[in-house]
Amino acid sequence: VEAFPCQFCQTGRISLKKNTRGFVLSCSNYSSPHRCSYTIWLPKEASSVSIPENSFCGNCSRPGKQVSKVQFTFRPGSIPPHIDRESTVCILCDTDFRSDLNVRLPRPGQVTSNNRRSTSATTTNNRANTTPSTRRNVWEEPPS
Repeated sequence: VEAFPCQFCQTGRISLKKNTRGFVLSCSNYSSPHRCSYTIWLPKEASSVSIPENSFCGNCSRPGKQVSKVQFTFRPGSIPPHIDRESTVCILCDTDFRSDLNVRLPRPGQVTSNNRRSTSATTTNNRANTTPSTRRNVWEEPPS
């Protein structure tokens, strides 16, 4: 299920997937010749994650570039009490949610693609101890 266009390779779509390590939002061009490694690892505390139909972020969406919200259902007792067990959030602009559940957005320099070369490593580890990125418009061009 597609969530939003990839802001790094410009041609891929960020889609929800589940693998053996959990739920992840990643670029559709990961396995293509474009080879974009944009990845957001979602909280392991989630028992289910989905992209609700017609639930878009009013802050991040732009004409022709819709950003879908992400719906989480968490295992009982696995999250802080101020977070609802069933939550629907914009993973891009809800900084409190990301901070409370240690979700890290990829930053320029962490993502590689054949369309836009990065100067650092090939993959992103969102659970690493990195400083949360500052809030910026998701459709702004990443700094060079």
